[in-house]
Amino acid sequence: MRNILRVFALLLLVNSTISAQQLKSDRVGMGISYLTLDLPDDITFLPKFSYQHQFKQRIFGSADIGYLYYKGMDNTFQQVPELRKRFTVDLAAKFSLFEMGGSHLRIAAGPSLWHVSDLVSKKINFNGNEVTDYERENRTYWDFGGNLGLELDINLSKRLSVMGNFQIVYLNKTELTPLLGLYAFYRIR
Repeated sequence: MRNILRVFALLLLVNSTISAQQLKSDRVGMGISYLTLDLPDDITFLPKFSYQHQFKQRIFGSADIGYLYYKGMDNTFQQVPELRKRFTVDLAAKFSLFEMGGSHLRIAAGPSLWHVSDLVSKKINFNGNEVTDYERENRTYWDFGGNLGLELDINLSKRLSVMGNFQIVYLNKTELTPLLGLYAFYRIR
């Protein structure tokens, strides 16, 4: 009987050690978010690099860095060129609402810091439907705010996973920016 209890205690110890090692994990990934710069105009893509750490079974943290370079025409008149750049840093604390087989449905919230650089139209003169003259202005500033998100993370293998997310970033000057993203992650630990 003692031997059975010893084997059982050893199995519990090994299982708890393996579980503790699996709980803490680090992942790196790349993704792309579909976003609007000025609702409903200027819909474009924002490439991002992401790092995620799992602190406990349902608690995660992440840091995302992104860069956007958009060169196009003013969506209102389609005749005035514009240039928009964003450098983004988003941090988030995440809580898993549902977990099954290592896949998670999570809510996320945290601070965001974006550098905004826009060369956009300030004044446009018309002759009928034709733009005859325009003035542009350069707006460059740092913008701070917060982000809220909902994400579904699906494990494909022991090391690989994909994640889809919906995120809303609210910044002091830029205000509301919704993002819809898709990421691929590799577990490094």
